[in-house]
Amino acid sequence: MIRVLHLIHWLNVGGVETFLISLLRQIPRDEITMDIFCNGRNTGVLTPEALSTGARLYHGRLTPLHVGFARKLSRTIREGRYDILHNHAEVYGGLPVWIARRCGVKVISSFANTILDSGTTWSHWPGMKQLRAAYGHLSSGYAINHSDIVTAWSLGVLEAVVPDHARRLNCEVLHSGAALNDPPNPQERAELRGELGLPSDIPLVLHVGRFCRQKNHLGMLAIFKEVLQSVPNARLILVGVGPLFEDTQRTISELGLNDRVLCLGVRKDAARLMRCADVFLLPSFYEGLPMVGLEALSSYLPIVASDIAGVRNEIVREGETGLLRPVTDVSGLAAAVVRILTEPELAHKIALAGRRLAESDYTLEAAANRYKRIYQKCLQSPRQNIAEQQAAIPKTLANLVK
Repeated sequence: MIRVLHLIHWLNVGGVETFLISLLRQIPRDEITMDIFCNGRNTGVLTPEALSTGARLYHGRLTPLHVGFARKLSRTIREGRYDILHNHAEVYGGLPVWIARRCGVKVISSFANTILDSGTTWSHWPGMKQLRAAYGHLSSGYAINHSDIVTAWSLGVLEAVVPDHARRLNCEVLHSGAALNDPPNPQERAELRGELGLPSDIPLVLHVGRFCRQKNHLGMLAIFKEVLQSVPNARLILVGVGPLFEDTQRTISELGLNDRVLCLGVRKDAARLMRCADVFLLPSFYEGLPMVGLEALSSYLPIVASDIAGVRNEIVREGETGLLRPVTDVSGLAAAVVRILTEPELAHKIALAGRRLAESDYTLEAAANRYKRIYQKCLQSPRQNIAEQQAAIPKTLANLVK
């Protein structure tokens, strides 16, 4: 039996986190034992869901000095007798890779976004933004160069993070997956609209995602305002929370959209919302392989998205499983949404094609099989020279993990 320890920031609501919990449920522990190590300020709101799968959850916060985190991770790997560290730390992934190599275990480093973000922690300190950027470059580079296998959620991510991936033998795309949703139900659609205080025939544009710059909520509002010129009774449903939530609400008021945009916060019935909506709007500035896009495909929900790597071709095939427009083309994105809302035959065709793509490539079962294969491949890969690993890290760190 293979023992895998997943290293992740925390288990808050997000694509990687929700998929990881789905993976824990999909793969039996007597086949592959998977546990989680969180290095954030806490383990996150999804902790109960992770524990319900039988997984063990460890916490070692990554502080500026790294000492406590390094010792806790080293001890966890050794005492848990793990075979593989599956490292999702991205820009903070260098030290975990070095620790795992010293502990004699194999390492898979995974990247989920085309842009690596080291976050805003300590950003108010003078020069910290530049220091973080330099640290992230060195740390992620070390993880890429010293992991047994490097995976990316999409081809776009792989090309962005490892430009020379074609010359490497240990890099590959590792797609995630989503549960297949039930088909749309007219009665359920009407009931949801009633719960929201809306007429049963109101067109619904849906977005699910964290309120942060990446997701482009302000652009989304500009797009929707143009949609209302052609479909004045439409409503925009925003699901999620995040640092830009209040800014977004303020902009909604400034644009006079208070009676047209509904901010629902965190919802546990996202699958139901997708079954009941008419179009999913995804105007992100960048993505890896957005889980919400996979969930929309599985829900027979047509997608209108920005034409970016991580969405293009792998989720939205233009005119087939959705409509793509440049992220800066507000009018083009609005016109695409209007087409879905006003051309039933086109919407139906795209919905069916999206569902077929989900069934063929992006089910949870298919994703679980891909992960099982990558773990087997990792264990069979030649072990790298540990002396070279140690030489690449300052000697003063050697005592951290003893």
